[in-house]
Order: sequence, then structure tokens, then C-alpha cells
Amino acid sequence: MAAAKRQKEKTEHSTFNVQRSTFKGKDTRGTVVALLRDWEAGRGFASDLLDRLWRETNFSARDRGLINITVNGVIRRKLTLDWLIDRFSSHKLPDRDSDIRQILRFSIFHLLYLDSIPDHAILHQAGEQAKQLGAYRKCSYINGLLRNLLRRKDKLPFPGRNHQMEYLSVLHSHPRWIIGRWLKTRSFEEVEEICRVDNLPPPIFVRCNLLKATPEELEAEFNRDGVTYERQDGPIAFWRIKPGRPIGTLRSFRDGHFQVQDISSIRAVELLNPEPGERIADLCAAPGGKAVYIAEKMNNTGRLLASDNNPARLRKLTENIRRLGVSNAAVKRINLLRGEMPEQDERWDGILLDVPCSNTGVLRRRVDARWRIDPADITRLAKQGRELLDAAAKLIRPGGRIVYSTCSLEPEENGGAIRQFIESHPDFKLVKEELSPPQEDEGDGYYCALIEHL
Repeated sequence: MAAAKRQKEKTEHSTFNVQRSTFKGKDTRGTVVALLRDWEAGRGFASDLLDRLWRETNFSARDRGLINITVNGVIRRKLTLDWLIDRFSSHKLPDRDSDIRQILRFSIFHLLYLDSIPDHAILHQAGEQAKQLGAYRKCSYINGLLRNLLRRKDKLPFPGRNHQMEYLSVLHSHPRWIIGRWLKTRSFEEVEEICRVDNLPPPIFVRCNLLKATPEELEAEFNRDGVTYERQDGPIAFWRIKPGRPIGTLRSFRDGHFQVQDISSIRAVELLNPEPGERIADLCAAPGGKAVYIAEKMNNTGRLLASDNNPARLRKLTENIRRLGVSNAAVKRINLLRGEMPEQDERWDGILLDVPCSNTGVLRRRVDARWRIDPADITRLAKQGRELLDAAAKLIRPGGRIVYSTCSLEPEENGGAIRQFIESHPDFKLVKEELSPPQEDEGDGYYCALIEHL
């Protein structure tokens, strides 16, 4: 059963067309080791480390693809990979052998979850990388561990399904405490499906920016730039794309003709349903995907406030609003938790409150999240979400509406927060709420609730 699941996942990884790498020289392998070392040392999120790498180097598209899928895949699968290293190692690997562990991690990841490199090449490359790091004495240890694992590849000693929590945690590389939480409110099958999806490379969805281009014009630009695309069903102009090169280099992106945006992220805006001429506030707006879609639905009319409290994220918000041609928005730095308000006596027709959360609905996209959050973070973030909702309630006009949204699957951050708010604010009512787990070929996990001020 476990072998069948891994084979299916290998096929799914391979749909990204990562070609076989010759690994000439040390750059590709050495870069993977260095990135994983920096990530584990807390020198940045994986996405930031990779972005910096692309800016500072000139790897081929093939090598970029392999580095990207390896680094993200190893981080997602870290618990599984370390569990296997410990089981197949002849001795405990000391902390000082961090680079050896990174070599073993990405080698086992390639053996089990990526079928674009032959097994014999993976073993050879692991030994060569150890030599390049000066660890000549570790070559036989690495080779022996990998060969032993390879011999038992189809019958790895994973925990049995009757030990549900350990099985899901080890096989699908999720912390036990997250598995335990999910099993309290979902069936075993539902939790396993969420875990499986969390370990797949996320699809890239883009939305046509109708303020600057038509869907037909955008598809013509995709054809010109060699972008593989598939139009998604539904009334909103979304595509799933494989760009073939960095998205930021595409002229259609630089010209603001599309925004990279997950399909699920617009559900909150759809629920808010902003109309032309209204006064709408997006109070946790950075990096701006939802704010831009709000402006589009308002036809760039009325008044839109896009605020956030993080200076770096505000810069990204401002950049996106300019690139995408939004003209009805004011960008402001506002800290709602400190009692700061947008304007004196200002009351809004609608407010979007996409609050900071634990990200448990987007673990496939934010590969670090499962390893950096803990139960205390969920309690803290749920409290913060309620405080932000209390602040937003002071800014909405009677008859107005608030949409509260997260990319979390946790009840305390979602329905629990909303119900506590409604209990303490009798002049508000819950109109509708939505909750969805991440889905393989569709959107990320999300929650949103529409609240009306009576």
C-alpha cells in the first residue's frame, strides 16, 4: 500500500517535466546542500532562499526545476526522510554531520519520490557530493545506507495503519500534533487525503487582470512567451500555467495583465461582493491579490483602502497595485491591534479581513509552515483574529458587511472565532461561511465567513 502511494506521488511529481540532470560539476548538488543547510539554520524561508538564488545565479531551466522540486520536496518530506535515515543508519548521525544528513535526505527523496534520475546515478552522485565536501570517510556509510534502503524500497518498515497517528505522521511527514488535531474532527481518510495533497507541488494559477487585458489578449501573450496554459472552468478568468521560465520575466506579468493567485483566494472577495462606487476596506491587504480583485470588481470606482502593518509587505502591496493598474486604492500602514483607525469617523460599506493565521490550509505551498508552528501559535493567532475582528466591527456602517477569512483548517481560528464574535456583538449576524481543505487539482484550503452589521 505504501509503495503504491509513493509510486503515484512519483508520477505526480514527474508531471512537472524535470528532465534528467547530468549533474556535471558540483553546482547543482552543492547548491541543494547549501540551501537546505541555510534553511535548517533558520537563515530564511525556503521561498526566500530560492528567490535569492535565482537572482544571484544563472542556472538552466532544467537545473532550476530540479533544485526547486528537490529543496521544497525535502523540506516537506523531512520527517519521513529523517525517520528512514535513523532506521537504516548503522549508528546515530551526529549533529556535526549536518551536510551528510542533507545528502542523505535529498538522495532518499530522489529514490522514493522522483523518477527522473536512475537509482545508480543517485547513489553515485551522493558519494561524489560527500567527496566534494571533504567527507571521504563517509562515502561507504552513505553508499551502504542507500543500498540497504534501495533493497527494501518496496517494503519499507513504516508504521502500520492501525497506529493511525504515527502512520500518518511518518508516512506523510506531518507533525504528530497536527495529525492529532485533525483526527479529532475528520475521518482517517479525510486526514490522509489532506496530508497527501500537502506533499505535492502546488499548481500555479493565474487570474487575468481585466483592468488591463482581456482573456483573449492574455492567451495570445502566453502563446507568444511559450507558456503552457489551461483555462479553468467557471466565470472568472483563471488559468493553470507552466511558464517554462521565471514568471517575473514574462512581459505579460510585468505589464500587469495577470496576477499569480490561487483559485481559492478569491472566495472571500466573491463573498464580500464589492460593487462599483462603494467604500471598501481591505485591512490585511498585503501582498495585494485580493485588493486588486476588489478594485476590478468595482471597475476602479468608489474608494478602496488597502492597509497592512508590515513595511516590507506594504512595499509589495504598493508594487502590485501599481503594476496591475489599480487607481481607486489608497495604501496605508495601519496597526489595528494598537487601536489605529483609517480615518476619523469613517464608516465602510464592506470590509475584508484576511487575518494572519497558522497556514494549515496551504502547507503544500508554504513548505516551512508545518515545522515552524506549534499548538500555542494557533491559540495566539485565534485570539489575534478575534481582536482584529473587534477592531473591524467599529469601522463598518449599519447594513454593511465584513468578510473574515483565513488559510487555516483549525476551528479556533475559523468558526470558533466567528461564534465568539457573534456572541459578544448582538448587532452582527453570521450570514454564510465556507470551509474547504486543499484539493490536488484545485485550490488551497481556506475558510471565510460573511458577517452583516444589523
